[in-house]
Amino acid sequence: ALLSAVYVELTFGGRTVKTGCASNPDSFCSVGFEGERALFAYSGGPAELKLSVRDKRGLQSALRGDPLVGEGVLKLTPGLVDMFPRWADVQLERAGAAAGTVSLRYQLLAVPGLGLGAATGSEAQPQLQPGTSAEEFQTPPDSPRSEVF
Repeated sequence: ALLSAVYVELTFGGRTVKTGCASNPDSFCSVGFEGERALFAYSGGPAELKLSVRDKRGLQSALRGDPLVGEGVLKLTPGLVDMFPRWADVQLERAGAAAGTVSLRYQLLAVPGLGLGAATGSEAQPQLQPGTSAEEFQTPPDSPRSEVF
């Protein structure tokens, strides 16, 4: 059944991360992800976060890959590095036709030693640059932006 185990691939620069699968045994038209985060290094200038939504399949994926639900792009600009959380609805397309929407929360943070900032979005275990620690990427508990997305 279409949309039974949906996941999102987020690509920024040369790095791609995948969310876990959102269970959808009844094939509803909407799914949600909880506690997913991704971390990407952003050095400034115009950039794009590419999203690909796919439906995880078993044997079929070995033969043809997981079916594409849709793809979209979130455009980033240097003015976003103000540490404020933002929300965006990214329109998805497949074969030139509308295929849905991904709503996400993202935040660009200045990270010492990694250039201008880091874009955060959706996956549990971000890969860190050599010489960094997870503590550098945590929002302080007393911050107004400490809620999980």
